[in-house]
This record gives sequence, structure tokens and C-alpha cells, in this order.
Amino acid sequence: FRAFQAGRADRRLWSEDPESAVGAYFDHYTKKARDPDTAALLALTYRDRWKSLGKGRVLDIACGAGMLAEQAPEGARVFGVDRDPAAAAHVRRRCAVGSATELPFPSASFDAVHCAHLIEHLTAPERLVREIHRVLRPGGLAMILTPDIRRYGFDFWVDHTHVRPFTPEGLTGLLTMHDFIDLRMEYGLFHETRIERWWRAILRPSHETVYALRKRLGRRHAGELICTARKPAAP
Repeated sequence: FRAFQAGRADRRLWSEDPESAVGAYFDHYTKKARDPDTAALLALTYRDRWKSLGKGRVLDIACGAGMLAEQAPEGARVFGVDRDPAAAAHVRRRCAVGSATELPFPSASFDAVHCAHLIEHLTAPERLVREIHRVLRPGGLAMILTPDIRRYGFDFWVDHTHVRPFTPEGLTGLLTMHDFIDLRMEYGLFHETRIERWWRAILRPSHETVYALRKRLGRRHAGELICTARKPAAP
């Protein structure tokens, strides 16, 4: 994981609201591996995403605890940016503190951009999408993950920093308006249930088996929307 020098902490962050930039966000909301089973399933999740992201220069926006980079395949060059100084401190030199709507990178500098669970926090998500388009090379891939409000329902608002819910149609429209093509929508893993906990305690299946089952159930029942799209290739 190629590291960035820590960026200027006084840059404008993700939101216009300074209260949303408190370091406590990392402790309360950032996805982290809190036990061995969760760590194994998260590792499988991020390895799966790398099948789409490829092995070029990849930018992870809102990189949080840096788990995407930890699962990077050999040859991939990963760069991260996060608005939370606590996240930058957690991954040390792996993350620059900076704004997702004013990315501190040159235009056309990445082969792929990964952005998980950020867009729903923004009052002006079009600014994020413009920046992703700008830093991607022609033909580059964008992967954006966000809750599908139709499947999440009221639970979307459990995180008090959520401000902009999306549907597949809404996200498609936003990306299409900003000249993205080849859009594809999928869903993430189904959440753990009491039946699964009982089944795992008795049968002790492998993490790969649990992951495959959750992924299959996720196609019809999961709330996490995974969208991939491409910047058009140069003429």
C-alpha cells in the first residue's frame, strides 16, 4: 500500500458542517474488524472488490481503517484519503487527511476509485462524483457503495450523519449526468441473523461458506448497494 504524506488537516472536509468532522466518528461508525470472524469476512469482502478494481493505481476515498488496502493484490498501488484525522492516525502514513470534494490529486491519475459509504453523508453528492470523474483516467472504473433506502428503510437514519438517501435509479441518474457509462448495480452481503449464529455454532462452517451464503442472500435481501461505472475511454 503506497502511502501518502499526511495532508493538510485544515482543508475543508466532506461536509459543510464542522460538527460532522469530529474524531469520534472513527470510533463509533468506521467499519473495523472487531473479532476474528468479522475480520475474516471483511477480508473476503474486500478481496472480492479487488476483482473489479484491478491491479493499477487505485484511490480509496473515505478509506477509514484501511481495510481495502490490506487486501490489495500484488502489483496494485493504493492511495487513500479520509476527512477524519483519527482514521489517518490509525493507518498512520497510509492516509492523507483531505476533502473528498476537492481531492488533492492530479486529473486522470487513477485506474480505479473506490468510495464506500460516503456519498450518503454529503449534502452535495454531485461534487464528489465530479471529482471521481476528474481523477480517473479514461476508461477507469468507479466503485461506489451506499445504502439502498428502499431496503434499509428507517434504519438508514440510525447513523445521524446520513443526509442523502439513494435508490438504484437515483444513483444511476447522478452518475449518468456526469458522463459515466457501463453502470452495473449489485448488492452486498446479507447481515448476520440469529439463525446463522445458531447454524455456525453447531456446524462450524468455513468463513468462505458463510461468505458465499450471505452473498447469495444479499442479491434479494441485502441493503448495501454496490455500483460500478466507467469513465469513457479517450476517443
